[in-house]
Amino acid sequence: MTGFNPKDKAWKSRLQHNYGLSSSEYNTFLKKQEGKCAICKKTLEEGKRLSVDHSHHSGRVRGLLCSNCNIGIGHFFDKPELLLSAYDYIKKHYEIDKDYYPEEILKRIKEYENKKSSWFGF
Repeated sequence: MTGFNPKDKAWKSRLQHNYGLSSSEYNTFLKKQEGKCAICKKTLEEGKRLSVDHSHHSGRVRGLLCSNCNIGIGHFFDKPELLLSAYDYIKKHYEIDKDYYPEEILKRIKEYENKKSSWFGF
């Protein structure tokens, strides 16, 4: 698990200025997430950092994401309804092509569907 390097003053300054986070707070997020992206659970290569994800409405830091996930949710403007719509779109096409997906993906989709129905009552 790669953490914040306290010798990197430029990073420390941007972290504090952009997100109001200290290096200790960044490392707390990193440890809580076991060094993985909060969405895809990918562990980054040694020397790479996870991006700080924050609400563009409140400025509150939500967690740490890999750059792909951070950019991805940004393209959906932090709107859950757009992400759910994208999920439904992908899932519809997934049903057509499911024979081409690995078993692990099938398992994760089924788990998500169970969570989704409990979250939204459908």
